[in-house]
Amino acid sequence: MATAGVRDWPALTELRGQGEQMREGIDDAFMVLILLWASHLVEFHFTVPLIGSLSQDGDEQLTLGFVSQVARRLRDSPKDAMLDRFPLARLQSVQYKHWDTEFGVQGQFAAPFFYLPNLRTFFGYRIEMTRPSNEESDEDDDDIQSAYLTEFPVGTSTVEDIILNFSDMCLEALQTFIRACRRLRTFALDYGNVLDTREVDSSRLAELLVARADSLQNLALDWGDSPTLEITAQGPLEIEQCFRQLHRLEYLELPLYMLCEDGELDGQTFISLNSQLLPKSLRCLCLVGCAYWRFDSKVEINKMVDSIEAFILKCGPGVNFRTWRLWS
Repeated sequence: MATAGVRDWPALTELRGQGEQMREGIDDAFMVLILLWASHLVEFHFTVPLIGSLSQDGDEQLTLGFVSQVARRLRDSPKDAMLDRFPLARLQSVQYKHWDTEFGVQGQFAAPFFYLPNLRTFFGYRIEMTRPSNEESDEDDDDIQSAYLTEFPVGTSTVEDIILNFSDMCLEALQTFIRACRRLRTFALDYGNVLDTREVDSSRLAELLVARADSLQNLALDWGDSPTLEITAQGPLEIEQCFRQLHRLEYLELPLYMLCEDGELDGQTFISLNSQLLPKSLRCLCLVGCAYWRFDSKVEINKMVDSIEAFILKCGPGVNFRTWRLWS
């Protein structure tokens, strides 16, 4: 089998230990051959180890090394090359995560998938990336980068849908993912509750989203309910103010409080939901939960409930969006 694999993909000889690991019956070695010969594969669920184990000889390196090989050759191929002859050329969707649910996974090793010619959907679970992939690295990182492609393309990837669940990525890393895409249709970012302390500059995220306004149709943001996650606006554009500029947006999912504003009428303060923040193109609005620790008293909670009821009444016949959900 190893000989047949090398015949079809000579670069397999560059994967150190491929033949050895096949003789030992290691799954990772056989997975490389499956990916090589599964020419009609359209969906792939991929798990990777911790970065420390990638710097050593290990069973888990081969699949990741093979995907990096394919991506490098796709990247360096002439424009008129027959890309459908490459392995993974028909892959349309990939799920990328650590091989168990306890740890996160390094985001820079997802870069090869963004070179595949027909990939449309990238799903990442617990991706950790606290610096951009092109930042200066130490010698150990350089050794890893020589074996694995960690540089993302810029504006050439066919990926249109990016879904990041339980993410721990800095804004520069998010920018790397978003800017890789030629056209971004869906962006979902969920910070979950995995962060101890994190400050997120929502202004920079807003700028990234507005830059994709011509193609962005689906947006989901979930900051989680952790009080240790601080959302700040350090620039002129606040995240709440950017939604209306997303003129092609049809689906929006966000924390309920992001549409809240304080008001006063006849000496009475109240909380309302500001529908003016929403784009006219919107068809489906999903408000995720209500973080009760954000309110000082039951009175404020009751006011919020009243505001939600009033907002629902506005969502009858004649309004733009057809679907409205509240998740608590």
